[in-house]
Amino acid sequence: MFSDNNENTAKEIKARHIDYHPNSKWLEPPLSAWIPNTNRPAFVVYVTFVTTIVLLAHFTSFCGVPQVGEDKEQFCSDNWLFANDHILKFISAGMFFFVAFRASNSYSKYWEGRCVWGKIWKVSRDMAHLMSCHIQVETSTDELEMKRMIAFIAAIPITTKSLLRNEKSVREELKELLSDLDIQRIDDAIHSPNYCIDVIGHYLAKQTRLGHLSDHQLQVLNQGGILEMSASVGALERLRNSFIPVVYTLHQRMIIMIWLVLLSFHFLSKYWWYTIPLGTIVAYILLGIDAISCEIEEPFGYDQNDLDLTRFCKGIVRDTQDIYNRRALLASPIAVQRLQSRKGDRKKKNSELVHEADKQIRLASDFGFSQSTKSTRPMSTASSVFINN
Repeated sequence: MFSDNNENTAKEIKARHIDYHPNSKWLEPPLSAWIPNTNRPAFVVYVTFVTTIVLLAHFTSFCGVPQVGEDKEQFCSDNWLFANDHILKFISAGMFFFVAFRASNSYSKYWEGRCVWGKIWKVSRDMAHLMSCHIQVETSTDELEMKRMIAFIAAIPITTKSLLRNEKSVREELKELLSDLDIQRIDDAIHSPNYCIDVIGHYLAKQTRLGHLSDHQLQVLNQGGILEMSASVGALERLRNSFIPVVYTLHQRMIIMIWLVLLSFHFLSKYWWYTIPLGTIVAYILLGIDAISCEIEEPFGYDQNDLDLTRFCKGIVRDTQDIYNRRALLASPIAVQRLQSRKGDRKKKNSELVHEADKQIRLASDFGFSQSTKSTRPMSTASSVFINN
């Protein structure tokens, strides 16, 4: 379906996504999907801060001045202000509430985005099934038009992916499906998914006017296909353009940093040198949750943990083209018989019209028209007109 150049691009994009299954071993997914997910500047600043206060407490009177012969570590543990953890517990409740809410909201958006893409995949298959089964094709031109519309169905998710990622053109992905003129019109459209939906909608309306599609079938395709697809595209745009207010994010990060600072002082009074590794681990966990929440909040990009939209689009193209290719093999004998019967009814109707015209000419001759009026030329002319019609 795709050119070599586009396959290389797809492989580059695919390489950024993690092929992971829930039943995989713990260490099977690459660590590159996990290690970068933290706020590195904040993490480095905090680790530097923890190391600094431990060194100050060891080499200076940072915790106070112990008496002669008194152990400095024991002195800090007994007299250090932050040895009492009441303030830390008070702030912990609010901080963990903020972190949990942010993570839950971000994952909800991630999962909703995945569900909407699954719906687009399903609706694309449904539209291809209904159109290939119910729209009557009588000529080679009708067949080419049907093939073009199936390609436009596959173009909807491709143009939606391009819209979500702010990509400028879809030519590489569509040049094996549509003509250059159609691709150019898609690229020139203000909203390319809407353009593809409009093309399919006008095609269905045309087939209904020609009698190739019943009103009920048109209603099913409109409600279960056109409207559902448009609603899905709108839902994806809403997810991409709606984020948690920045004031919430900033307030959460401020609370996290204050809590980490207080925690490091408390660890210092209890664990001394072990404050550095313990504080580093806790900071990585909390800052990592914040970074993961930010990444999955907008899951339509190229990050490793984003949705693999390229794979979705290629799957939709594969399925819709497969449905169209099976169309001729799975054509129902009843449908073929119905089409032949319709053609026979049309010929019978034309024959009846010719007979009626001949009858009118005979009646006219009985009312005294000349023999020239009753010549065979008008009869043949009338017959040829109705036969051609």
